[in-house]
Amino acid sequence: MADVAAIEENDMQNTLAALIATLIVITLAAPAFGSGCPGKMAEIDQRLAAGPMLDAEVLEEVVSLRTEGEVKHQRGKHGEAMAALEQALAKLEDADADNHHH
Repeated sequence: MADVAAIEENDMQNTLAALIATLIVITLAAPAFGSGCPGKMAEIDQRLAAGPMLDAEVLEEVVSLRTEGEVKHQRGKHGEAMAALEQALAKLEDADADNHHH
């Protein structure tokens, strides 16, 4: 009977690994899905995950705008959501540009 438990545990780990892999693919592919709010949020998340050189104040603004965008998206205010998300991306791009000039 111990074998059955080991097999079930293995299946569980495989399922979890497949789920994680799927989430990663979805997150990475999201920008390719276009210009919607989720695509913008994924783009911001990817850029933050890449560890940009941001000072704490800019990072806080980006995270705050990203959160605001997500909340407005969930409330169906997509125009406002996109505005906040575009602002967050612009701040990331400005910070990137500044870092490449130094």
